Amino acid sequence: MNTQWQHITSLATYPEQLPVNDVLEAICTSLMHQHQLVLKAPPGAGKTSLLPLALMTQPWAQGSKILVLEPRRLAAKSSAIRMAAIIGEKVGERIGYSMRNESKVSKATVVEVITEGLLTRLLQDDPALQGVSAIVFDEFHERNLNSDLGLALALQSADYFRDDAPLRLIVMSATLEGIDFSKALPNAPVLESLGRQFPVDVFYAQTLALHEYLAPPMAQLIYKAIKETEGSILVFLPGQKEINQLQKLLQNNDSVADAKVQILPLYGSLSLDQQWQAIEPLAPNSPFKRKVVLATDIAETSLTIEGISAVVDSGLCRVSVFDPQTAMSSLHTKRISEASSIQRAGRAGRLSSGVCYRLWGESTQASLAKQSVPEVLQADLLDLSLQLFCWGVSQPDELTWLDAPPVGLFAQASDLLLGFSALREDDSGRRSITEHGQLMNQLPTHPRLAHMLLMAVLLDKHRQDKLKGKSKGEWIKKACAISCLISERDPLHYLNADLDKRVDVLLSDMKVERRYDAWLRRNQFQMKQLSKKLAAISSQICDAQFETMGIDLSACDDISEYEQTAFLLSVAFPDRVGKRSNKKGRYKLSNGQTVSFHDNDTMSEQAFIIVAQSGGAARGFQHNGQKNNDAFIFAAAAMSESCFKTVYQYQLIEKTSLYWDERKARFMAEQQVMFRQLCLKATATQDISVDEKREALLSLLKSKGLNLLNWNNDAVQLQSRVQLAHSLQQSKQIKHQDVQWPIFDEYYLLDHAESWLAHHLDAIKTLQDFKKINVETALQTLLPWPMMQQLDALLPKRYKVASGAHKAIDYQQSPPVLAVKLQEMFGMQDTPSVAQGVVPLLVHLLSPAGKPLQVTQDLASFWRGSYDAVKKEMKGKYPRHPWPDDPLSFEATALTKRRLANKK
Repeated sequence: MNTQWQHITSLATYPEQLPVNDVLEAICTSLMHQHQLVLKAPPGAGKTSLLPLALMTQPWAQGSKILVLEPRRLAAKSSAIRMAAIIGEKVGERIGYSMRNESKVSKATVVEVITEGLLTRLLQDDPALQGVSAIVFDEFHERNLNSDLGLALALQSADYFRDDAPLRLIVMSATLEGIDFSKALPNAPVLESLGRQFPVDVFYAQTLALHEYLAPPMAQLIYKAIKETEGSILVFLPGQKEINQLQKLLQNNDSVADAKVQILPLYGSLSLDQQWQAIEPLAPNSPFKRKVVLATDIAETSLTIEGISAVVDSGLCRVSVFDPQTAMSSLHTKRISEASSIQRAGRAGRLSSGVCYRLWGESTQASLAKQSVPEVLQADLLDLSLQLFCWGVSQPDELTWLDAPPVGLFAQASDLLLGFSALREDDSGRRSITEHGQLMNQLPTHPRLAHMLLMAVLLDKHRQDKLKGKSKGEWIKKACAISCLISERDPLHYLNADLDKRVDVLLSDMKVERRYDAWLRRNQFQMKQLSKKLAAISSQICDAQFETMGIDLSACDDISEYEQTAFLLSVAFPDRVGKRSNKKGRYKLSNGQTVSFHDNDTMSEQAFIIVAQSGGAARGFQHNGQKNNDAFIFAAAAMSESCFKTVYQYQLIEKTSLYWDERKARFMAEQQVMFRQLCLKATATQDISVDEKREALLSLLKSKGLNLLNWNNDAVQLQSRVQLAHSLQQSKQIKHQDVQWPIFDEYYLLDHAESWLAHHLDAIKTLQDFKKINVETALQTLLPWPMMQQLDALLPKRYKVASGAHKAIDYQQSPPVLAVKLQEMFGMQDTPSVAQGVVPLLVHLLSPAGKPLQVTQDLASFWRGSYDAVKKEMKGKYPRHPWPDDPLSFEATALTKRRLANKK
């Protein structure tokens, strides 16, 4: 190891050498020849702090910058501070950090720690990343969307632009299980550092249901940890809601107060100062002896929290899952992976032996998934799609990925961008970024909100022209407020779901509770930053960029102040326009989803709304006394129907709709005015064609299934006969060169319903009318006359027995059943069969009263064996019927002995 690195490590404030020191020389040597490297190093190994310092001494790094990516703001800031302390400098000198709205760097900065999303913007601004010699992807096992995207873009940047000055890529991960680096980094050597991990004793508790109330059982485990351990305690919970509930419970407990324990929350939407308070050591003059940190998975791997000797783990996390059906993401509470459980427990063994208390059983531990699902496989890909098109890529497969984005989700995101005028499509169907899309990408918000912000600039321009320069930029102010409210967790629950009231809080001097001061200052600062950014690009925004949106901009000038929030939301979320249903508080959205307000929400009386945020209730909940599976509406704004008739007049579609009214159980035909999947107005009509009605009823049949029809015995037998013929032909037991027997199951019949059922639907008006259709006759439509002839010959409906009678064969059973009175089979030695003798029938021999006596597929054996026993038992019971000693030579008959004698 070179002397300069030894000098740097000698200044470290750590009391002992960290494990990563053992592999630093090998890493530096490898990077002299290889430009990519994977490092596996568990938490506590020192990789985040010491590796970048080692890299900055390398010859290839001189005169350039090393970027270190961290998944979270707090991790970025704390990492930079720790590295600066090691070399005895202040942050902002050779070690700096950058994140949204905060940066401490200088001309002297060599190692810059950044949050993952910033790398994409750096690459978009300069695809060659001039002046950067290496990128370190820290905590890559978390598999965030930004880290996967950043690696894919960096790989192409290194391949296309860095032949003369190779860009070095170092991926660091606490675990490599479940990550196949061979796809993206096929030639990268994999090095491993041991961790500095002390033993951790693990104790299990009873497993709770996923949505069970967590606070009481978690509090009991914390009381136990306070009693049995001496250091600080790290508690893992799925989200802010559970943290607040548990914090309140603990602060009201006397035993916690007596133990002089400080309760501190730690989650992403806290200010950096509040987060820092949770991870820094207790002050020497603190009245507290130790602390309990209530954290989300923010504390799982990328942070060092001083003094932790015990972990209390709920075993749960909250993940955002995108639903392609509704184009909406919702938070789901799930069990953590096995890898996460190991990471969390390991936090108790950083400095000494520790203890981990798990709120689940050992059997649950054994059933955990090995790894969490990468975000790129289940997230909203709208931002990723926009980034790729700005990069010049129209399909994900043009880049190298560890896990490629799903084709369907990417296509859906691309379609939405096309609707936003962010993309253009040429005659060949290839899509490319527009000027509007490039401007959207310059804004540090979700693409939906970026589109809304650009629309606000245009609206203010129109208003300024109308008022001859007297406009005060009301649209921009309101749009910036909406963007901040949606982008950050909203604490103002006392305002119910009314987004307009929250906008008023941000735009006015309205007083809020003191506990919301930091939130208010942070949002108002971000609003100012957004306004400055919009002002810088306003000259580039013009009407043409919105020409495909179907919005009448001249009508927007007349939108009332009351509806401005709703209109701006509808620009960003046109698929979330809602119309109130018959049930109070319940709304049908323009994406087809049904959502509900919480009971007694002041917004629940509105006729039309725009939903900004929704989620939860996936397990079902009681709403106005009834259980449903609607998502809750967390934030929305009211909108009038008149707004649709003016602003969105070009997007409204009139169509004839034919559907089945479940409540009335009748076929309905309406002339409808539609906004996407939302019906704004419906008028009954009789002006429909026969083909339209048939198509609607066939759709109903396919949704409800064939049980709508009257499947009497004749229909079922025909279906069973054809299915048997198909099976025999598939198994090559029969051969019909000129006939191909269809499978005739429900899937086949529904798929071909138009062929055999359509002309029977003209008289249908009510659900009961379906039962009047003769299904057997309808099914025969699928079998031309020659096929029916062959079917009757191959698998006849009836079989002629020895008495001369023709008895029905039951083809529903396997093998087919022939039920016949025993006396009618006298003289018949060969077992009856069908299908050219291939399928012997299962003969049910019946008593004179029609009750089963014997079941056989071997008549000859029955006459020789079991018949005598049956004869002895039945002869006395049915003396009027013949029971001959030699049944094979006796005349088969259905008659009694007297009638048989009279016949002779």
